[in-house]
Amino acid sequence: MVKRGQTVLIAVSGGVDSMVLLHLFHAVASRHAVRLAVVHANHQLRGDESDADEKFVQSASAALGVPFFSRRLPTLETVRARRISRQVAARRLRYAWFDEARHSVGADAVAVAHNADDNAETVLLNILRGTGLRGLAGIPPVRLTGHIIRPLLFASRAQIAAFARNRRILFREDSSNRSLKYARNLLRLRVLPALQSSRRSSIIRDLTTVAETMTRVVARLEKRVDRAWRARVRRSVGHDLSLSLVRWDRLDWLVREHLLLRLLDTVGVDPTEQKVRALERVIGGQAGRRVMLSGSRVVEREHDSLSIRSTTPAADFSYPVIAGRTNRFPGFSIAVSDPGPRPAALVARPGTEYVDADRLRGPLRVRTWKAGDWFVPLGMRGRKKLSDFFVDRKLPRREKQHIPVLEAGGSILWVCGQRLDDRFKLTDHTTRVVRLTYYPEGTEQNP
Repeated sequence: MVKRGQTVLIAVSGGVDSMVLLHLFHAVASRHAVRLAVVHANHQLRGDESDADEKFVQSASAALGVPFFSRRLPTLETVRARRISRQVAARRLRYAWFDEARHSVGADAVAVAHNADDNAETVLLNILRGTGLRGLAGIPPVRLTGHIIRPLLFASRAQIAAFARNRRILFREDSSNRSLKYARNLLRLRVLPALQSSRRSSIIRDLTTVAETMTRVVARLEKRVDRAWRARVRRSVGHDLSLSLVRWDRLDWLVREHLLLRLLDTVGVDPTEQKVRALERVIGGQAGRRVMLSGSRVVEREHDSLSIRSTTPAADFSYPVIAGRTNRFPGFSIAVSDPGPRPAALVARPGTEYVDADRLRGPLRVRTWKAGDWFVPLGMRGRKKLSDFFVDRKLPRREKQHIPVLEAGGSILWVCGQRLDDRFKLTDHTTRVVRLTYYPEGTEQNP
């Protein structure tokens, strides 16, 4: 998972699993020339307890001489804005923060502390929800998207706790882990112990064996799904997804099913078999047939495609944007580089623009566009109202209402993901460059 000379971020919550993971890496880091840093996510869900966790991890990192990075994440704000559960919001924000921290420190991987019990619980939970092959594979040891590694999947929770006792490793208990209102806790505290009491073999070990077998099967299947995804799925402004149904029946049924599962996962809908069946019913229906997938997502059959879009009206917003980092907001992110010398060649990427750093006067801010807004579209000389610009591009209302604008000193410099303002473009006289990248939700990494 980790090669000599690499840099690894250790995701540490303060619990026993992550504290053991930190101490294990610290014990072998110098021998293998591995550089370490700690990343912590404060979800602000448990008040003083969450803050105490953050201070504990910071203190433990300092005692080991390991750099510490932490962020307070707007979990409840994201729950309200995106109409998703606390668990889903926390997971998305957490992994987005991990990925940003990885880029910031130049790390090669982020190590998280899932163990064999977590994996077994995930497999059983997926079965109870109604799952296919992917759910039976459990938690992947390595996730290339986001460079996530899970070195403790081989160890049981009991083994990790015993190691912590023997090495006198301090840790904190998360009070929410005892709440039976969460399905995973109910499985952990009641269901699995009851199942184990009637068995001779370890249920954790048996479920782990199932996951290992199915992981190998799914790995081969996902290569075929990747090809179908690139050919058929398009993301439009407003975080909608469109799936081409041209020659849909020619795809293998298993590829079709896993393509739909990935589609649900990408838009933040629980990817269960029941939801897949709902999508299949819409696909088999007439154009215009629609079904609500969640409180904020609707799927509709169009002529030769399937559209999944948000039903939540776009709320007005205005956020400051800081240079030198990826700025994350509900529904999208904007990365702004520090000013740097003009490179010999500029790499063209979707959602990326380069601007003259010396023309950026005043603070950066991203906001919703409003009536009367104007800019000078790249390649033009005169002003153009944004409303007219959207009409010219034939953008549906549901799409254009989600498009943010980035401004510098009160002037629009970029209609994000659409068009740069001509006043900020690079010229023959440009010496310093700033790179801007717009990420609609879900395009940086999978939750």
